[in-house]
Amino acid sequence: MRVLLLGDTHGNTGWVRELALPIANSVSADAIFQLGDFGYWDTGGEFVNTVSRSSIPFYFIDGNHENHPRLPVERGKVVNLTGNLHYVPRGSVLNWDGVKVLAVGGAHSIDRAYRTPGIDWFPEEDISEEDVRFAVSSLTCDVMLAHDAPSTAKLPLVTPYDAVWRAELPSCEANRERVSVIVDAVQPSLYVHGHYHSKWDFAVKRPWGEYRIVGLDCDGADISDNMTILECVDGEWDLTPLGI
Repeated sequence: MRVLLLGDTHGNTGWVRELALPIANSVSADAIFQLGDFGYWDTGGEFVNTVSRSSIPFYFIDGNHENHPRLPVERGKVVNLTGNLHYVPRGSVLNWDGVKVLAVGGAHSIDRAYRTPGIDWFPEEDISEEDVRFAVSSLTCDVMLAHDAPSTAKLPLVTPYDAVWRAELPSCEANRERVSVIVDAVQPSLYVHGHYHSKWDFAVKRPWGEYRIVGLDCDGADISDNMTILECVDGEWDLTPLGI
């Protein structure tokens, strides 16, 4: 199973149409999996219609910038939205050639104060305690694909925060702490996420062992920072950069 992983796409039709979809085909990907802030606002918009016409299955988790009430949720079940576009609700488990993959979308918007409730901000963006309970019920996983990053991973963030953003940091950290609870429960060996519009790759040590965490950049970044290939074969995973 070869999967092209994408960082945030933010509803960027050109980015997906001109880069992501052709690259997925060129590397013979079996599927595309997007890591939140997909850009699900208009169910019949150009972006959604473009992605739905993908020649291979296109999966995404929710980020903090989606119209969450429009996303149909049946816990643990991938939802076909239209064409080849599929939404993966929080806590869903996929089996890719023997590799157990746990998907957990959601994050808190640090720019919430600049957004309008019910228009481009929805309280459902935050991971809930119910989400945590459902995700940890999967017991263990090999790979975790998420939007946010756990608080126990010390991210090399360099973005300066204005006063409005700083006011949201406690809520952002609370969401990350809930992610950490999930990670420590399911103990993945690989964790890949988006959200921070940055690329990094480092190891995190926990009492139960060590895992690799990889952050992917957003649309508009170098494609090697926004995309990577996850290979799953006979219960083993390998993460390789684009050879393009």
